[in-house]
This record gives sequence, C-alpha cells and structure tokens, in this order.
Amino acid sequence: MLIEQIVSAILVPYLEEYVANFDRKQIDIALMQGKVTLQNIQLKKYALDNISMDIPVAIAYGYLGSLVLNIPWHSLRSQAVTAEISDVYLILQPKKDIPYSEEDEKRRESDLKRRKLQKYEAGKLGTVYKKTEKKKDDDGFMDKLLVTIINNIHVTVKNVHIRYEDAVTCPEVCFQTCD
Repeated sequence: MLIEQIVSAILVPYLEEYVANFDRKQIDIALMQGKVTLQNIQLKKYALDNISMDIPVAIAYGYLGSLVLNIPWHSLRSQAVTAEISDVYLILQPKKDIPYSEEDEKRRESDLKRRKLQKYEAGKLGTVYKKTEKKKDDDGFMDKLLVTIINNIHVTVKNVHIRYEDAVTCPEVCFQTCD
C-alpha cells in the first residue's frame, strides 16, 4: 500500500497537467502485478500547451478511453515497459476560435505559474543534491537502470479519431481522420 501511494504521488502531478477534473481514485494501481490503469479520461482544453505553447490548436474536446502501463518489475533490464493508449477521441480547433473565459484564463495562468515553480524547486533541489553528492566516474546502479528502462519503453496507440474544426477559414468543411 505504501509503494502504491508513492507511485501515485509521482504520477498525479504529471497527470493533473493533462487530465481535466482529475481524481486520484481514477488510478487503479496493481503494483505487484506491474499494472497502472486509468480509464475514461477527459483531457484539458489547453493540454497541448504543456507540450509547447507554439501549437496553434487547442483541444475543444478530448477523451482517452484507457491508459495502461505495464511494468515488469522482476525483469526491468530485459523486458520493455509498455504503455497502451486506446480509444482516443480529439476535436481540435484553432486557439483563436475558443471563446474567451476569464475563469479559464485565470486557472490556466495559475497552473502555468505552479508548474514553473515546481520546475524551479525541482531544479534547485537537484543542484543542492549534486553539490552534496560526491563525484563518481561511473553512473550508479539506479542511473543505469533508469536509462535502460527509458530506452526500452514501448507505446501502443489504438483507435484514434482526430477531428479538426475551423469555423473561420472553411466554415463548410470539417477535416477528420479515423484509424
């Protein structure tokens, strides 16, 4: 139970950046089996801004049916960590078409400030840690394991539907793709 709380504490801040109305109860963690599951996820309108502010579109509606992480605890060095994303439904629209909402803008600015502060604090802690840590010629066991895991992540995406709606440029035409 303690390990599951630790994993939840690590995952939740990242998920809150992208998931609207996120509830910690949405995460189903079966850690001993190596499985973390989220179902019926609604994405935030400005979730793409967390990736880059230069993306000219926003999510008018975003839904993720399920996100399943499989972590092979007993063989992390030899087997891949897999992320399975399924039933993705996105309606995208230009940012200029989104009606202005003062409440949304304040929430967005607050989230942006909070993320910047968290990144600053994490960087500050990392700097303090590096100063106190003795220099080593080679990486430690955990560093090597982390690099191995990151280099061996497999992501599978199934059932994706993306729709682009632009009421200004071509009001009579709607672009969409289905897989």
